[in-house]
Amino acid sequence: MPIEVAIIVTDSPPLITLAVAQSLDYLLYPDLPVIIPDALFHEATSAAGKLGAQEILDWYRAHTDRVRVEPIEFFTCCGMAAIGISPSGSACHPIAHSSTLCVSSLQGAMSGDHEPDSEEG
Repeated sequence: MPIEVAIIVTDSPPLITLAVAQSLDYLLYPDLPVIIPDALFHEATSAAGKLGAQEILDWYRAHTDRVRVEPIEFFTCCGMAAIGISPSGSACHPIAHSSTLCVSSLQGAMSGDHEPDSEEG
């Protein structure tokens, strides 16, 4: 079964920082789809005069073939597993769809509440 890998932007300040630095295209360098939750997109672009808002809108419109704004429900259903998440909590994470892991497991791992499974035997 093929694994779909994408970059999910999980926090607005790094997105805004990239926008202000005219560096949003760095998200496209790995040649992976970029997914932005709709609530985060709204937070970053809701006010036209907000720092970085127009840059984010323009970048999104210029790259609709590679950047998707997804409803938050997309991220809460089972079947998503994160890979390559740094302990520093960086804002952009590659993800892979998997039928064996659920977001609740991922959230525990990201928050530090996750305890590794002990081996039986």
